[in-house]
Amino acid sequence: MRKSSSLQKVPFLAPEVTTKVIPSPTDGWDAISPLAEMDPKRAPILINWVPRPGYVELRGGFNQYNNVASTSPVESLMVYRSGSGEKMFAAAGTQIYDVSTNSTAASVVSGLTSARWQYVNFTNSGGTHVIQCVNGSDTLRQFDGSTWSAPAITGVPGGTSAIIMEIALHTLLRDPFVRILARRVDTAMNDEARRIDLEGEIRIRAADRS
Repeated sequence: MRKSSSLQKVPFLAPEVTTKVIPSPTDGWDAISPLAEMDPKRAPILINWVPRPGYVELRGGFNQYNNVASTSPVESLMVYRSGSGEKMFAAAGTQIYDVSTNSTAASVVSGLTSARWQYVNFTNSGGTHVIQCVNGSDTLRQFDGSTWSAPAITGVPGGTSAIIMEIALHTLLRDPFVRILARRVDTAMNDEARRIDLEGEIRIRAADRS
């Protein structure tokens, strides 16, 4: 009986590998220097990366939350907050949309002339949480948690304007004082020159301190 010989494995020679550390392109994008002379901390292509001191950061993306049926851009986002919840509204073109949920936005106010609104949340004397919004062109708009309206402003002296007292406390090293500014505000809210018209200034000084 002939003895079988075992086959010997041919040893595999590992390839010669050279490790090279490539630094992060913290110096940013370089579209001028030749590749052969470019600083290793710069990058000829830099897509979706933001250079930071000592590292690079992946640019944040986005998820579409809602879609308003308007070809005009959204210029204002307004958030209504009350003790029972929140609602968010977007102004675009001539309309205001309810974008509170991740669905198709519904138009809640139309016929406007500007989409750039300023708004404030507050609770009125009746305990109702509301937001009131102005844009310098249209009449004031109000949302009370369920309904949008254009409330009339009444009880104003002369029917056209009101006096608002602005109190500012100035604390200076040797000259502290309280300044009270009296401003006349036009209730139509559509004329910047009339809306803020300085009527007078009263200063109440504190005693000089040694």
